[in-house]
Amino acid sequence: MVQFNSTLSELTAVMNKYNERIDYLEAKLESLEVKQIDKESNRIEHLETTITQLKLDLQDREQEMLSNDVEIAGISEVRNENLMHVTFTVAKKLTVEIEDRDIVSVKRVGPIRALVEGQPVPNPRPIVVRLTRRAQKRCTVAGSTRETRC
Repeated sequence: MVQFNSTLSELTAVMNKYNERIDYLEAKLESLEVKQIDKESNRIEHLETTITQLKLDLQDREQEMLSNDVEIAGISEVRNENLMHVTFTVAKKLTVEIEDRDIVSVKRVGPIRALVEGQPVPNPRPIVVRLTRRAQKRCTVAGSTRETRC
């Protein structure tokens, strides 16, 4: 019986030792998980900040590109039209001097509007002219509103 009690005491001591070890490992694991979560949270926050900054930069660039655009509305749309020729014709009528080198691109924007029989003719899509310089845009707009020539 004494030997049984002794063995039981040893077994209890070993179990207590293992319980302490398990408690230590659980605390260590929880500490590592918290550190990992904090690290990931900081990383996510940094990435969100970067995304926000990139969106702002993109908006600024888009706005800067739009600052060189001139929109011409109300010009009838014809198949296989030469938009460069249309642009030069409009500029000439507005007495605005513009050359090939002043234009980056010319295109119609928006969805193609189909003709429906019995319906009024839809408004033509506007023409967007992207100019090389903002100064050229100012001159073009000034000429179209009959302000001082550039």
